[in-house]
This record gives sequence, C-alpha cells and structure tokens, in this order.
Amino acid sequence: MNALTAIGQTTYEKVTSTPSDWAGEYLLVYENNASSAYCWTGVDAANCYEELTISGNSISASNVVTISVETMEGGYSIKVNGGTNDGKYIYGQEGSNTIKFGTSPELNTLECESDGVKITSYTSVMRFNSASNNLRFRYFKSSTYTSQQVVQLYRNNNGGDPQQNVATPTFSPAGGTYTEAQTVSIACATEGATIRYTLDGTDP
Repeated sequence: MNALTAIGQTTYEKVTSTPSDWAGEYLLVYENNASSAYCWTGVDAANCYEELTISGNSISASNVVTISVETMEGGYSIKVNGGTNDGKYIYGQEGSNTIKFGTSPELNTLECESDGVKITSYTSVMRFNSASNNLRFRYFKSSTYTSQQVVQLYRNNNGGDPQQNVATPTFSPAGGTYTEAQTVSIACATEGATIRYTLDGTDP
C-alpha cells in the first residue's frame, strides 16, 4: 500500500518589484538554483538554513522560521518568528560581518535589486555566503567578495498573521494500514486552501 500524506502549508510569493509598503511576513532565502531555496533558520551560524522547493515564483512550507518586516521611522525593523531567536530583532553593525539580535526594533532599509532584495542595516548588507565551508546568512560590510550572494524575500500574502495560516488537513478514513483498497478524502478547515499530497514521499 502507498503512504498518503497531506501537509497544511503556507504559500509565499517571491518579491520581484518594490512594494509601496514592505510591512509583512517573509521567508528570507538564497536561491541555490531555479527549484531550490535555502531558507534562513534565524541564527547566525554556518549551515543556518533549511532547503525548500521553489515552484514558479512561490514556496509552500510549514513550520519554518520567518521574518516580520515592521514599519519604523526611516525604514523598517526586522523581527524573527520562530526558532531559538523567536521575537528578537536583527540588525547589522558598522565595520563588521555579523547579525546582531536585540529586543528593540533596529533600522533596516529594503530595496529590490535586479536579482533579489537589498536589506541594509547601518552600512552592512544582508547577503548569503556561498563558500562551501561557511554557508550562512549575514550582514556583510562589503559586497565585493564573490562568495557573497544576493538574497531574496518570499512574502506571505495572507497578511502574515500566524492565525491565518492553513489548518492541517484531516483524512477520512484515518491514517493507517489497510488490507483492502480505500477511498480517501482530505479536507481542510481553511477556506480556499489548496491541498497537496504525495503517494511516494516526494514533495507534493
């Protein structure tokens, strides 16, 4: 018998042009290739990412770390949602390569570039270091190094409210092992939700 799996997921759409207001919930990612994104897990460490699948200009995921971009005077603050730094604000520092975490909003500016989004704090810019021995997201003081890559933002277009995320689908009959063929139905309490499933364990 094949295993049948369904996942309650949120869909995030790639930001390709500068919005009138950046406020919202996002995935911070580096596009490794056309179908694979490295999504930041909210820490300043090597290999601080989760690999997600890109389909078109969107990513569907559940239980991932996101960032909230919030309006403040002169630009925006960026807050981590989930993970070990849940609820903390991130920012850079003059003259160093780092991510700082704090309990108070810190100023960032955002603008679209030709191939991603430029997030600037002080004079440092958020980039992804693609060097194989040090894959990581950080604010970098210089973008001249070839290993520092432009990052992308994927926006949660349901408004970024965690309470609006898609509910976990329910199965009828319940999951289990059956000796005879079954007719399976999948339902979701979230109105308008798209249900994706897999019969062989691959990404639906």
